[in-house]
Amino acid sequence: MDPDQGDYSSSLSCELRIIKAKNIDHIMKSSSSSAGVVLFVRCYLSAGNNTRVVRLETHETGIPSKSDGDHSMITWNSTFSLDCSGAQESINRLTKGSAVVFELRRRSSFPPLIGRIQGSKLIGRGEVPWKNVVESADMEIEQWVVMILAGREYDEDVEAAACSADSNQHSRMW
Repeated sequence: MDPDQGDYSSSLSCELRIIKAKNIDHIMKSSSSSAGVVLFVRCYLSAGNNTRVVRLETHETGIPSKSDGDHSMITWNSTFSLDCSGAQESINRLTKGSAVVFELRRRSSFPPLIGRIQGSKLIGRGEVPWKNVVESADMEIEQWVVMILAGREYDEDVEAAACSADSNQHSRMW
């Protein structure tokens, strides 16, 4: 049997760790006040086809004030473990054509007004193709994911916000 034909069952285990974000000074400048604002990272992972995704979120953290020292860096150290199994063909399709999407988001930490739903606002978005993880040494990768800022014009003098992510995966075929 040819493993590329999908005749084998396969499993994929992945550990994804959101470490920290840097260069968030422009967020502080664009906001009238960082008081009452929390940041978090939302990740989207493909669930094997183009319509289903898994959504993960880090815990929320406040923006450090200037008196706290370096307010351009935020640390989360959130870890997510995922296990999936299926036909080898499905696993191949997932790892070759999909990406992990990272969104840096902000939300007010104040309670919402009565009857109002409190949403979040997208600050920036970036992605890492699964192919980068699969083709890396020991199927492990740690990299900064540059965020494309939402709703803002590009300014080459401003360094883009970035999230550091660490991922490793183990694959097994039977």
